Amino acid sequence: MIKRYLPHIGCVILVTTFSLPNYAISIEQAWQEAKKYDPSYEQAKIDVQLGEVNINASRSSLLPNLGASASASWSETGDSTTSYGTSLSQTIFNSSLWSDLDFANANYITAQLKLIESQNALANKLLSAYLNVASAQGDLQLAQSKWDEGNKLLKITETRFKAGKIRSVEVDQIHTMQVSEKAAILRAQAKLEVKRTELVALINLVPQSVNQVRTDSLVQPPMIVNSKNQWLKLAMDSSPELLVAIQNVKATEFAKDSAKGGYYPTLEGKVNYGDDNEFNASISLNVPIDLNGATRAKVDKASLSVLRAKHDLRRVKIEVQKHVTQRLTEVHFNWNRVLIENELVTSSEKVLRSQEKLYESGLVEVSEVIKAHNKVFLAKYNLKKSWYDYWRERIGLLKIAGKLDDSSIALISQVFVS
Repeated sequence: MIKRYLPHIGCVILVTTFSLPNYAISIEQAWQEAKKYDPSYEQAKIDVQLGEVNINASRSSLLPNLGASASASWSETGDSTTSYGTSLSQTIFNSSLWSDLDFANANYITAQLKLIESQNALANKLLSAYLNVASAQGDLQLAQSKWDEGNKLLKITETRFKAGKIRSVEVDQIHTMQVSEKAAILRAQAKLEVKRTELVALINLVPQSVNQVRTDSLVQPPMIVNSKNQWLKLAMDSSPELLVAIQNVKATEFAKDSAKGGYYPTLEGKVNYGDDNEFNASISLNVPIDLNGATRAKVDKASLSVLRAKHDLRRVKIEVQKHVTQRLTEVHFNWNRVLIENELVTSSEKVLRSQEKLYESGLVEVSEVIKAHNKVFLAKYNLKKSWYDYWRERIGLLKIAGKLDDSSIALISQVFVS
């Protein structure tokens, strides 16, 4: 595990504010914590509940309304009167109220889709932060490993210098390299803490370390679908952003129907029962006349909202198609980079071993060993970067398709090991 290099005061604050697990937190564990802690995700769940309440409120306008009244009065002459009564009213026909109920139902479905969209976005944000920490952690391990290997070379160089086989300048070159590597370690430590802070903001935990991507297999992990057409169909069927846009069109159309309801008559029935023990029934018909153009203005506004929602839907479709194509291309490109960078690591390690043997035999100068040494760790860094870039693009592809759910995160978590 990697030690955290934080100021003392900062450590005290963090320990008193957050829980501090002493193990490498997995992606699945981080995901469960993020779902409990993220305020935007909680707001999306509340919006679903609000949608249910709005449906009940709209439905109540169509149900019978029962009321009771009672009154008493007194006068200076001493006369007093009392009265009581009950009334039952029922909307028989009101187009606007039915459209309002349809609109409330559409908004409820939209809220459910936005909850999925929020979960999808949170998963993407968490995985991005987790991969950033894992990558920074790997950078620190590489920097430490490079420094350790440099120390071995330094000992060999000092031994050769004491034996009078090389000049002091070669020892100085190794010392300079080690100072540079120490600075690289400090930079890697600082970067790791910055990335860790971003993860902490999502999960409310300060893990000492995270799992890192497995690099022991050069067999490309299987995807849920393979071809571009399959990915496009999957995204068109399940992209949260696209489904929300489709539902917004339906909601605005219901809002337009509600506005048109202002043109139609309404019919209401009413039954009264008073203290004279008599029932009275009445039916009222209200025929609106849009003399001031208020209803027409509402309909025009609603029509423009429908048109705007349709254009937004078209925009989202274009974006989804574009991003699926881009992400899929990047996935294939980064996998090929993984294969190439792995070959570069193997070949550069062979060169380094050869240069070390030649140096021990006095056939090359230490500068040649340093160059080979740097090439090895540059190749290892590029290989690590290619692995993480590959998984970033795959995660991005899953996000576009709306498939960053619990099962996908569980599968991704298996690729990362402590």
